[in-house]
Amino acid sequence: MKLYRFLIALVCAALALCICACSGEVLQQGSPGGTGQLGTGEIGGTQPSSGGNAGSLNPGNSFEGAEHMLTVRVLETGKSDCMLLQLDGTVIMIDTADADDYGEISDTLESLGISRIDLLILTHFDNDHIGSAAKIIEDFEVAEVYMPNYVRDSGLYRSLLSALEQNAARTTVHKLNDDTTVALPVGSLWINVSRVYPELSHEEPIPEDSMDNDLSLICGLTLGDFSALFMGDAEKARCEDFLAQTQYSGQYDFVKLPHHGSHNKALRDILTTCGVKYGVICSDALANIENEVVLLMRNLNALTYFSYNGTMVLRTDGDVVECTQ
Repeated sequence: MKLYRFLIALVCAALALCICACSGEVLQQGSPGGTGQLGTGEIGGTQPSSGGNAGSLNPGNSFEGAEHMLTVRVLETGKSDCMLLQLDGTVIMIDTADADDYGEISDTLESLGISRIDLLILTHFDNDHIGSAAKIIEDFEVAEVYMPNYVRDSGLYRSLLSALEQNAARTTVHKLNDDTTVALPVGSLWINVSRVYPELSHEEPIPEDSMDNDLSLICGLTLGDFSALFMGDAEKARCEDFLAQTQYSGQYDFVKLPHHGSHNKALRDILTTCGVKYGVICSDALANIENEVVLLMRNLNALTYFSYNGTMVLRTDGDVVECTQ
């Protein structure tokens, strides 16, 4: 009888351990605040669950023999934006985070052996997007800068203009009034200009700093069957503006969500119709992200990353996608 009771207790303990282990795995992979998990799958294949694995596990040689490669790094800079893209030999940076993030950015560039940035795209002139721009232009060779054509009354904006002027011999500046397509050796890149304030002066500072977000450039990058969308700090009016421009409607596998996890109906419509599979939110804490965005991405079965968990890296050959954090 004692042996029988001992065996029953042993079986119960084993079952309890299994249940705890399974619960822990679900929490780690499904929790909106959990660390990003490895996700690999073919474009158009099974969509991933938020926080879980996308498609089959990476066998370790998914990109063996790939003709072209795109790597997207979303740096861990808190509630600010800095994306570093490497498309074969072309280096693209989208935004430069805050001024105190320069060390993180420069360390990343140096660790990758990057001394030249081919394209620097500044989506708008908020401090948490242009904070390190002047230092990057001074310390690294920046071939071209694309930015919206408006004026911001801020010290960092003036530092940016000064750095561009001092490095005019090696850096070409494009102040965009209209949409543009940037020529690349492989793939395609377009930049969409805001139409929210059509009467805005290009000579005088914007009257309200709050207008800045809806002046964000929105960028799209395509390699093979893979497309990515970078939305700056677009808020409601800018998302509505972008949504109305039907030439940009289509599939976007990866989306850098706008304005640190803010939610609005137009953004919901964009995400619902674009077939997003992978998303990243740049924020310093889950508490600062609107719940509606997290739930929307989960309901869309999209794998979502949060920059406060560390640098997120996406790699693709235009077919297979691998995300790690």
